[in-house]
Amino acid sequence: MNASLKGPLLTLVTILMWASLPLILQQILPVISPRTVVACRFAAAALILGLFLRARKRLPDLRLLLQNRWLILIGILGLVGNFWLFSTSLLYLSAAASQVLAQISPFILLFAGIVVLKEPLRKNQIIGAAILMFGILLFFNRELPQIFAGGANHQMLGITLSLLGCFSWAAYGLVQKMLLRRLTAPQILFVFYCGCALFAAPFANWSELGNLNGYQWLCLFYCCINTPIAYGAFAEALNHWEVGKVSTTITLVPLFTIAFAALAHWLVPAKFAAPDLNLLAALGAALVVTGAICSVLNRRMGRK
Repeated sequence: MNASLKGPLLTLVTILMWASLPLILQQILPVISPRTVVACRFAAAALILGLFLRARKRLPDLRLLLQNRWLILIGILGLVGNFWLFSTSLLYLSAAASQVLAQISPFILLFAGIVVLKEPLRKNQIIGAAILMFGILLFFNRELPQIFAGGANHQMLGITLSLLGCFSWAAYGLVQKMLLRRLTAPQILFVFYCGCALFAAPFANWSELGNLNGYQWLCLFYCCINTPIAYGAFAEALNHWEVGKVSTTITLVPLFTIAFAALAHWLVPAKFAAPDLNLLAALGAALVVTGAICSVLNRRMGRK
């Protein structure tokens, strides 16, 4: 493969995997609980990544893990919390809504980095955050009046779970940034996946797997391989393409989710709901992506 195409293609793989994930998750969540799905996903991710690191003789040093055990514990709780909250929110929100709200996560991590790691705050990042928040308000333009009137409890619960998931992801992201000084990204992910699998397994209802039909087993299999493939492609993309270009392109995930939802409904209307967006909601989704791009582009220009 042409070396110049590796970065863009790997980034595209990441986008396709992340954008399609909530749609596939919604196919199995009516049958098995989010706790069981999360446990399956982490167990599969730990196994796949563990085999990969063992083959390359890159398994992490146990002494380093013990020295950083409290940071690792916080990271595990943050990641397993994010997966569980994200999966549960899909019981109350559309796939598109969950992906739009997920764009808040990097901004929470940004401000956490400013407070904890003393990283600088740039003007374009503030502008990007403002654009993103305005976009989210537009995206939920129909739900907001009901929420403020005391109704729409269903959507409000989903939004609350998504926001808590964003904070949980930011905690994991902050810990990962701190651990990258001592371990490689695949080693950190392997440790987190193992810890999350051990943490989630006792809460899973394994008997629920017997309720799955053939189609739902395929969906669960896709969800399980999604995590190591998507994160692996993302890590490799950073090795073959500029960080700014990868980060900018990744922000398109919500728009791809909306497109996938429309395509899936057109192909199999009995299984996939059509995206329920009015003009303001569509504009809001575009502004969310614009706000994220604004922040990332500033970071790239700052390196030049």
